[in-house]
Amino acid sequence: MKKRIGVLVNSENDFALTNKLEEEKFIYFGFKEKIGILERLKGNYIHIKLSEYYREMAENSFLIRIAFFVAYAEAHKCKNVILTDKVNDIRKITYNVAKYIQSIKNLVKQGTMNNMDLSFINISEDIADKDEDVPTNRFDYGKCEILYSGGIDCTVAAYLMAKMNKKLLLVNFRYGQKNAYEEKYCCNYFKENTAKLNCELLVEDLEGYYKDIMFSSGLLRDDLVLCEDNEVLEYVPFRNTIFFAICIWLAQYNNIGLIVSGSQGDDAVSPDNSPLYYESLQKVVELQKETYGIKIYPVLLDIGGKPEVIKVGIELGVDFKYCWTCHSNAKWISEIPFQCGVCSDCSTRYSAFEKNGLVDPLPYCNKPRIRKKWVGPSKNLNCILRQIENE
Repeated sequence: MKKRIGVLVNSENDFALTNKLEEEKFIYFGFKEKIGILERLKGNYIHIKLSEYYREMAENSFLIRIAFFVAYAEAHKCKNVILTDKVNDIRKITYNVAKYIQSIKNLVKQGTMNNMDLSFINISEDIADKDEDVPTNRFDYGKCEILYSGGIDCTVAAYLMAKMNKKLLLVNFRYGQKNAYEEKYCCNYFKENTAKLNCELLVEDLEGYYKDIMFSSGLLRDDLVLCEDNEVLEYVPFRNTIFFAICIWLAQYNNIGLIVSGSQGDDAVSPDNSPLYYESLQKVVELQKETYGIKIYPVLLDIGGKPEVIKVGIELGVDFKYCWTCHSNAKWISEIPFQCGVCSDCSTRYSAFEKNGLVDPLPYCNKPRIRKKWVGPSKNLNCILRQIENE
């Protein structure tokens, strides 16, 4: 059986390049609705639909363009992906082409569920390149973006950064997720009831982009109930990289030095929560001329897993009643939102509260299974707790 290979094309010339390769099952992707000969490739050309706002971003950011492409390719079960960019195209982006190409390859491999391989068909694998002058960008590390969904982890991360006297920009993404209403409710509550935290809320609407790949994840499908047996379907193809790529773009133009996520040590399903993923992402950022100096900071990995995050959140005064974790939308009973109790996030949340000797302030439709394996506290946890107590 031939493996699927995704190719990002911009013109008929890009299509012709694949004729040099051994015959495989090529699927062509592009940001243009129609591209010459590809109009006749019934079912083999997939248009990546973007609003004008995101299309402009993709035209001006290589990382955003690649993230949008890889997510579609992964959704369509491509094992490998091919780019047709040339050396001079990449040289505009980075001060070291060879290192940058390798960093992009690592990011794609670390950030996809099937460890996707990326290749540049027009660039030799043994290219040698010397560093140009390293950029001298100056970003404001007093300002911080938070990838914010209204859940426990990102909320605790936001409180921690506020404790460090950072000015916060909460970036919430709407992408067709089943729990969009609950996320919106929690985001609005945070904005309206935490004035002392010095934060703003920005909503990015990606529903139009995800509309054609709703089939690729249980988070996007209303016909599927997520549970222990299918928890792998919680993964949304290359989602976190799309989110980070957009946040990096926003940071670049708003002089923001820190981008913080809510990833913690007990995030076990998605590959784009791991320390290796963050190392790859930071390397890409450091090698781009325009973003050199921006820091990606998964602050909760310095704490441990979910029980430790809850412990820190209690010390910071987080009201967990207004943090939604469940992958499904709520079942409202007497104006109280009930979590499903069967998805893996419900299991982790319920068990983490129990591990701290606490009862979750939000109820469940079904009693969640008890999670038994935990990453445990990091060596920095007690230090962070002492800092909170002393301020």
